[in-house]
Amino acid sequence: MNREQEHSIKGEAQIIDELVEVVRTGDSSKLIEVLKPREAVFRFAESLSRKKLSSTQLRKIYDTTMKIGSTDKVSDQKESAKRNIDLELVKILTRIYYATKRPQHSGSGSKIPEGFKNFFEKCVKEIIDENDKERKQKKLEVFKEILRGIVAYHKYFDKS
Repeated sequence: MNREQEHSIKGEAQIIDELVEVVRTGDSSKLIEVLKPREAVFRFAESLSRKKLSSTQLRKIYDTTMKIGSTDKVSDQKESAKRNIDLELVKILTRIYYATKRPQHSGSGSKIPEGFKNFFEKCVKEIIDENDKERKQKKLEVFKEILRGIVAYHKYFDKS
């Protein structure tokens, strides 16, 4: 690993830690700082784009995540969805683990970069470890907003 790659990995790790901290607090007022152009979400999306994370793969993760905790107007479904937040997040995480190691069609690399897996895993841990239902929901909503920003900025950097 050359010096530039090492610096890039350390920089990405710091960005991930910053984003996870915002999820940990569940404070939506901190979102504005990380979502601004050239701030943490912007830089992370740029890094993922350079690592060739496909927009399709990112979008699948995003779409599935956005459905968690949101339900129709039926109250039974709403209560059931709240109970299943942890399970649904872990199911997505298992798919991400698989896709991280699965070779791309060309036979080189992986579809999901390690950095994205690390980000998603740390955020999921913060949400799952929360016992207070209200705070868990706040953390989930903050996480969704960060993920929405990553998808938007990733599209900005996407060369295809």
